[in-house]
Amino acid sequence: MPARRARTRFVRDSGTEERSEMRSIRVALVAAFLLSLPLRSALAQNYQDSTGFYGQVAIVLGWPNIDGRFTAPPTTGNGTMIGLSFAAGSRIATWVGVDAEFVLIGGADLHSFGVKTAESSLMAITANAKLYPLAFSPDLIPQWVQPYGVIGIGGGIAQSIPVASMRGGFGAENVTVFMGRFGAGLEILLTDHWGTYVDGSYYMASDDVFNGAGTLRFGTHYSF
Repeated sequence: MPARRARTRFVRDSGTEERSEMRSIRVALVAAFLLSLPLRSALAQNYQDSTGFYGQVAIVLGWPNIDGRFTAPPTTGNGTMIGLSFAAGSRIATWVGVDAEFVLIGGADLHSFGVKTAESSLMAITANAKLYPLAFSPDLIPQWVQPYGVIGIGGGIAQSIPVASMRGGFGAENVTVFMGRFGAGLEILLTDHWGTYVDGSYYMASDDVFNGAGTLRFGTHYSF
């Protein structure tokens, strides 16, 4: 009996020690994170540091806006396009930047009466201006977190590939469109060179059927 009580006490004590160790590890991780915040802020860019040339690469999700009233038979867009974007530009002042961006997305299905008839894709090149309103009130949030609004103009090619073409036929349709872009985003500039960003934009297109596309980007930012 004494030996059994001793084993029970040992197991109980061991469990208590393990819980105590786990609690200590969690406390240490939280403390390390909190202590790293000043270092991160010291390494990150502020509004003055962020001026100059930059490049961006992103994964892009897109959703086409198809007006089927002008097609025979009526067509609707269904599904998500995916692709990449590449941008290069300059932050010419703390509150404004300009860049040129190339976007290529595809893979959304087009349907007529519930049946897939084609796949759509979009290639666009735009010249953009980005406005950073909090540059005028830099102490509202940490300066390495920089929200912006974006407007742009450019052109692109909207493509529709019929299902018959995918099976060895012909008939892909390319439409050249003028495009206008507007949206908003958030840059998180973690070091003096590297950062990340998220951007939501809509591209208006000068076509009766392909009216445009909404996009969502998740990307990497590099400041030179």
